Order: sequence, then structure tokens, then C-alpha cells
Amino acid sequence: MTVVVEIWIQAITSIDELTNDFEMDIYITETWLDPALNFQKMSPCKGNLSLNHQVLDRLWTPNSCFINSKVAQIHNSPFR
Repeated sequence: MTVVVEIWIQAITSIDELTNDFEMDIYITETWLDPALNFQKMSPCKGNLSLNHQVLDRLWTPNSCFINSKVAQIHNSPFR
């Protein structure tokens, strides 16, 4: 599976030159095409398929991680 990742640095809030620590706020976008979700046969006239947010828990998503990060927090608004 090919996953395209975009990272936007919103702010670097602190830098500690002694420990080489820093804090930053970033925005990450991940996009991929999952062939298992191809429903074109069911509705060939629709370009997009809209699903309710509860379906997200049952779909495959990439397991992204940041190597050597000390702390990471994910903002869940409006959803993960």
C-alpha cells in the first residue's frame, strides 16, 4: 500500500540547545487508495462514497510513528 504523507509545521514553540529538545505543532495529512474499498460496481455513477464516522474504526489506517520522539499528542477534532 502506498501512503502519501504531507507534514505542515505550524509552529516551533521552544528550542533547548543544551539537550537538543524542541517542541512543535504540526499538521499531518495521510492519503492512500485502498482497493478493498472500490464500490464502483455497486454504484458506477457516483464519484465518491460517503460513509458515516463510525465506519472509520473498522477501516485500515496507516500506523504512523515518530522515531525518537519523547511525547506526542493527537488532536481529535472533529475526529482522529
